Amino acid sequence: MASGTHTRRASRSALSPLALFALSALLVGAAASVPLAVEPRDYELFCYCEARASTPQSIIRLDNNAEILWWCREPSSREQLRQARIDYRDSQLQLLIDWGLIEERGGRLATAFPILQPGQTRALRAAMQRQAISIADQTREDVARLRARLRQAGRERNTFTVLFSYVLDDLVWQRFAAAGALGPRELTLKHPLWDGVLWASYP
Repeated sequence: MASGTHTRRASRSALSPLALFALSALLVGAAASVPLAVEPRDYELFCYCEARASTPQSIIRLDNNAEILWWCREPSSREQLRQARIDYRDSQLQLLIDWGLIEERGGRLATAFPILQPGQTRALRAAMQRQAISIADQTREDVARLRARLRQAGRERNTFTVLFSYVLDDLVWQRFAAAGALGPRELTLKHPLWDGVLWASYP
């Protein structure tokens, strides 16, 4: 799974996959076609979080953690992992559990963050495309004023970056927080390593 610039884990966030996907759709363009075989490395990771030393992406990139997480989209026992020839060490699984990337219940391991499949990704992008057309019409004048201000500052070439990375990005998360759908993203005894939201999507 590749890292982006940014099954739900209820203890971390009440955001639905649709809400989570809203931001990634702004950052990742739709692919023209979807390969028949999709592997863990094809997915892109997005994280909106506070972290003590490193982010969840750094843990996912270690060893074959991405493969384990991809396989555990459906809750699986250790025996099922062995039968599927998914290499793992107990210390490796414990690391994923400690980081809140996997949950273990009743002897079964389950990935603790949403991994949106190609069909879900296409359906969500199609739905949001209709919303985007409406939003674009409503914000046309505001965007024109922003572009004019950036032109005065000699930064007109950065309009897209400023609009999406600073304005829309910030507004989206503010709306989530105002709706009570986003936690405080605070490092606590319960979440000592990181706190926030994490998801993966393809394409």
